[in-house]
Amino acid sequence: MDSILWREESDRYTQRALKAANGDVDRLFAHHRDLARQGREVMDALGFTPTRVLDLGCGYGGGVQAFAEQYPDAEFEGVDPGAESIATARRLVSHQRARFTVGFGHDLPQADESFDLVLLVMVLQWVPRAYLARTIAQAERVLRVGGMILLWDFAPFQMVMSQSRHNDQVYIFKNDYKEMFTALPWLRLVHHYVKRMEMGPGYQFSSSFIKKCPIEQIYALTPGPTEN
Repeated sequence: MDSILWREESDRYTQRALKAANGDVDRLFAHHRDLARQGREVMDALGFTPTRVLDLGCGYGGGVQAFAEQYPDAEFEGVDPGAESIATARRLVSHQRARFTVGFGHDLPQADESFDLVLLVMVLQWVPRAYLARTIAQAERVLRVGGMILLWDFAPFQMVMSQSRHNDQVYIFKNDYKEMFTALPWLRLVHHYVKRMEMGPGYQFSSSFIKKCPIEQIYALTPGPTEN
């Protein structure tokens, strides 16, 4: 049941976005482009340039299009549970080195350490709690050592569970998701900022840049006991 609702809600989100944009693709992609520009500034400052990018929960492809404009030489893959969303992404995204597949973040077919940037843009709030840990584990699994996760989501003052205002069968979970990633010692928070939005009281969003470090940087290698 969770997976069916997730597919349907993804497609409904795409339908709402297309209706709001009224055929204006630039308007549809506008907030993705803002995020991509901000992300580029931070990654440039960190000396990081991605070459293979995975957008988990890519929806209609706004994140792929926006980041591809910043990194035209990179390869992109987008994964989303909504078939209509994926069809829309294939139609609207102009980047020639982008591919889109229907799928779930908790069950990725991609190989280990096959991407150097994983995008999670307003995605984890929608993930059913039974699949959250597996989704986080999959994002970490496909990320190369030295790569980054860009996590953009609500920055709540406390954990919040609420019904979607568009579908009372779907729940949204606001949480400090960066803490779940950085609980793994080889995932390090390298940049973080919070931005308040004019969407009502208490609305603020955070961008977290999380780097996958080599294991030898995490654990000090010390000689074991000498055998007699």
